[in-house]
Amino acid sequence: MKLFPSQGSADVGGDNSGLVLNTNAADGSSVNIQVNAQHYKRLPSYLGKFIVQFSQQELAAYAKGSRRDVPPEVLVKIEYNHLDEECQLLRVYRRFLSLLESSYAGVEKYNADARYLVRLKTASAYDDALLALCKSESIAIDRKHEFARSRSEELVQKVVSSLLDAYTASDERAVEQETALLAVFLLVADAFVECEVLERPQNAAAA
Repeated sequence: MKLFPSQGSADVGGDNSGLVLNTNAADGSSVNIQVNAQHYKRLPSYLGKFIVQFSQQELAAYAKGSRRDVPPEVLVKIEYNHLDEECQLLRVYRRFLSLLESSYAGVEKYNADARYLVRLKTASAYDDALLALCKSESIAIDRKHEFARSRSEELVQKVVSSLLDAYTASDERAVEQETALLAVFLLVADAFVECEVLERPQNAAAA
């Protein structure tokens, strides 16, 4: 059924042809429909903003896309860190990798080291999160590696929260949390694939 303003429909994506969230059916029952198109439209802009912001950090030199399959070398790391292959981090990676590549291509026209620096920022956030968690639970340094493998999903969430907070603090405008969160997850997924986040199996190669 088509929706019109006279029927009290919500304006979605600048017109009345999009999906509606939390409508009421004729019989009084609730109908919930998730709006995903908005995030896809806005994600490139957020990705560009995050990449520019994180690649501008003063750091020392660091020595609707199609779904992608996870490379075999990444599957090894997934298993090593006890991650579920269907966890949010990997779902985002599979769905939006092509979009990430095009976003980096745009930013790298002005900063060739953008991806390098974003990964360093993400790796630093992971190191900080792991050290803080070890300290809070009195984990000895020589047990840090194994401890991280047992708390991988929690550590991913801490890294995501840290980066999102860093970006939010730097942006004078209001941040749309859901799309911004998706952008951060994608950057963290990229760092995970390149062995900058979570633990690296011995002799494992990055993707």
